[in-house]
Amino acid sequence: MLRRQFTIAVAAIGIVALQTFGASAQEELKIGMVVPLTGAGFAAVGKQVVPAARLYMKHHGDTVAGRKIQLIVRDDAGVADNARRIAQVSHEQENDTVRLSDRVTRIADIAQRNRSGAEAVTATAHGQAAALAGLEGATKELRDVAGYLGDLAERITSATSISQRPAAASRNGVHSS
Repeated sequence: MLRRQFTIAVAAIGIVALQTFGASAQEELKIGMVVPLTGAGFAAVGKQVVPAARLYMKHHGDTVAGRKIQLIVRDDAGVADNARRIAQVSHEQENDTVRLSDRVTRIADIAQRNRSGAEAVTATAHGQAAALAGLEGATKELRDVAGYLGDLAERITSATSISQRPAAASRNGVHSS
């Protein structure tokens, strides 16, 4: 019976450790220990296993692959069904965490693409604003040129009408002296 519970506890530790191994290097590596800490008969064993694991970590270090180890200890009260249930809940929570992490990663990817798109729109808007400013400048210059041409046309018309007056007067028989 003790061997069976120890096997279940080690299996639970393995499940939690394997599922968290794919997490990023900054996250803690969570290792679950489901051991009998209360209940009849096996509590003494569980109360020795947990300190033994902590002592091992103290002597050999509490990091693996650059990740700090966090022990999560749960009491199964010496009942195999409790150990199975705790391991199952831990497994489900880890699956939920992985799914949530995947969704957050997808959302971050979408946000990055949207940011890139927004930056492209901003760059286009800046380009269009510069083009509009250039167009406004060209429009002002065209108005100035049109005004100059209007003045020039008036002067030419005035000069032509003045030079044609004496010619018209001489045709009518009037000479200017």
